[in-house]
Amino acid sequence: MFDRRCLPLLACAATLLLAAAVVAQEPIVSTFASDDEGWEASGGMLSYQASAGNPGGYVEFEDLETGLGFVVAPTAFLGDLSAYDGGALKFDLKSTLDNGEVMLEAFGWVSLESGPIAIDLDVTPRAFLEDWTTITVPLTADAWEQLPEDWALLLTNVTAIRIYIDAQDGTGDRVGMDNCRITPAGMVPVEPQRWGTLKKSFAP
Repeated sequence: MFDRRCLPLLACAATLLLAAAVVAQEPIVSTFASDDEGWEASGGMLSYQASAGNPGGYVEFEDLETGLGFVVAPTAFLGDLSAYDGGALKFDLKSTLDNGEVMLEAFGWVSLESGPIAIDLDVTPRAFLEDWTTITVPLTADAWEQLPEDWALLLTNVTAIRIYIDAQDGTGDRVGMDNCRITPAGMVPVEPQRWGTLKKSFAP
């Protein structure tokens, strides 16, 4: 016969197992403590800065072309990200040099790619960021306006993550980036920061 006195113990054990599963899934992190950690840039130059980050070192994107400039995540941030469903992509941005031109509409777009499939979300304010600003991008089907099955399939094979940090029209503007991380569910709020609307896929 089942002893009902065991129910609290079973509930406690289930809670501990769930908590352990969450803790076991480590965040993917780039703090840029000593180098650029494999991040690359398109449309400009990415350089490592040893100080003035948030805190410590950071990477700085310098716009060298008139098209859209972006940074590309290293392989550590790619692959099967199913375990991070419900978590978030977070990064810190700061405008470090104003070229005097207008802000680009695409500033702050984040693109997730899985082979030929690309989805994009506008998550950054269209403004000159004088201070380090943390941007939170929920990794949920709702935030990206995807069907749950499509979202789950995309997360099984993420082939590219692009962050469009080219802030201003023209060339010469610079933006710093620090503390890029992907965190599992349970470690972050799931409400998106919406500064604009969902953007359709676009060619780099």
